[in-house]
Amino acid sequence: MYTSEESVALIDAKVRSLEDQIRQLYTQRNDFMPISALPPEILTSIVKKALHHEFRVGSRLVTLSRVSRTWRETITTCKPLWTCIDTGNAQFIAICLERSHPLPILA
Repeated sequence: MYTSEESVALIDAKVRSLEDQIRQLYTQRNDFMPISALPPEILTSIVKKALHHEFRVGSRLVTLSRVSRTWRETITTCKPLWTCIDTGNAQFIAICLERSHPLPILA
């Protein structure tokens, strides 16, 4: 017999496990979507064009990087996308500097 705290901990562990399984299923499903078949160069070109006239490029990049793992990998590793710093947030500036290195930063 488990105590209430132990029972809650076991249930929480099961919930975390199921959430992981759901994330894995979403990833597998996304792999079958036509947009996932785009080569990274094409996806990067689309993102650049979509952000060309945007004021808050950084927040848009973060949003787009949440679409799927493929998009996240492509966006976070494309150095030119991170050369425009549009915020005073020190943590975000550090991310931009890291992801854009060694390219010059555009203010």
